[in-house]
Order: sequence, then structure tokens, then C-alpha cells
Amino acid sequence: MAAKESALSSLLQKMDDSNELMMKLLLIYSCNAFEGGRIYNRLSRVNHSCNPNAVVAEGGGSSDGANDVSVLKAACAIAPGDEINISYL
Repeated sequence: MAAKESALSSLLQKMDDSNELMMKLLLIYSCNAFEGGRIYNRLSRVNHSCNPNAVVAEGGGSSDGANDVSVLKAACAIAPGDEINISYL
């Protein structure tokens, strides 16, 4: 009987770990996704500022949406070495 309880306990632990991992991934996704649920390799890593010096412009792809892209554009003059940041709001 103890072996069955141990196997069940192990299975329940794996399920708990799996649920925790899924929650972590969903939180990462929700914090880094842009409009439409898009995640970008580089763009999603841009830091936030309440006074941003850049904006994310949607568009620039083909009319059928096959090459839908987002572009980071300067909102003001940015000096060399200045951090580029956007508003997450």
C-alpha cells in the first residue's frame, strides 16, 4: 500500500510542478506580449519608462498580414549611450 501512496504522491507533485510552470509561463507571456498577443525576441525586452523616448509602431508588413511586424521608433532625440525605453501602458 505504501508503494501505491508513494507513486500517487509523486504523480500529484509532478502535476503541481506542471501547474506552477504553466502559471509562470503565462505570467511571463502576459507581461511581455504586445497588442494582439505578439512576443518579439528583442522588442519584448525593451524597458519601461513613464517618460519613454521611443514608441512601438504596429504595421509595416504586407496587406494580408503575412509579414506583420512592429517597429521601434524614436519619439525624441536619443543620444548615443542613452537607454531606449517605451511605455508598457
